[in-house]
Amino acid sequence: MQRRDINTLTETELASLGKAFNKLWSDKVIQKNAKLHEDSFFKGIHWGPAFLPWHRDFLRKLELALQRHEKTVTLPYWDWTTNKSRDLNAGIWESFFGGRDNKGGKFDSWTYTRNDSDGGHKLPTTSTVVSELEAKSFLAYRAMESGTHPPGHRWTGGSMAKGDSPLDPLFYLHHCNLDRLWSIWQINNPKLDQYEHTGKLAGNDRVEAARVPLNEKMIGGATPASMLDHAALGYTYAQDQALETAWRKKHGTAIKTHVSPAVA
Repeated sequence: MQRRDINTLTETELASLGKAFNKLWSDKVIQKNAKLHEDSFFKGIHWGPAFLPWHRDFLRKLELALQRHEKTVTLPYWDWTTNKSRDLNAGIWESFFGGRDNKGGKFDSWTYTRNDSDGGHKLPTTSTVVSELEAKSFLAYRAMESGTHPPGHRWTGGSMAKGDSPLDPLFYLHHCNLDRLWSIWQINNPKLDQYEHTGKLAGNDRVEAARVPLNEKMIGGATPASMLDHAALGYTYAQDQALETAWRKKHGTAIKTHVSPAVA
């Protein structure tokens, strides 16, 4: 199944997504996710190598839970580099997600909060994404935990800027985009180590428990090794022509932003 930009979903697809998300809220799945994330924040899921594979597992479990209620649903991503995804009080960000005041959308009954403005925080641009994708090792690439990762949380504010950020449905779309960008780095660097836990990033690696060896279990039971092939987990991403164009303009070469159906 293919994960797509939230802005490309039809009204029918959005309705199914909202219905499934709300079922997980009523079943307390979202609340349990938020507690797990908050309780584990400094115990092995952030500030170290496990950050990317742990969140991939976290998202996939959420997606499978959504599909138990609406089998055609896939988790969409929030491409914060596009103009139509940079204002929470416009378009589907207002009508579906309730804007900054969480009113009038599909999640009014949820108990997350958002700041009433971006507080001066800026969302990442395409040029920033391109720069991160130039990384020549997994160690270098995972510096994005302190790069494109924090802005979506801080720009949204409220619950998204706290340990229980999975209370906000935007958490899942934000991390889905981060997972998508990691998949692009992986697709374009198949000969490089896809994971390693020994190297250290100054200012980034603060939690030794997040230095999980390839075949050892992370919090939740999955190993980093089991999370390295997103297509094998049952999903792919849509092609990102804008990113491909930006890469070609800068480098004069091509970049792949999706796995072809024949490979997937």
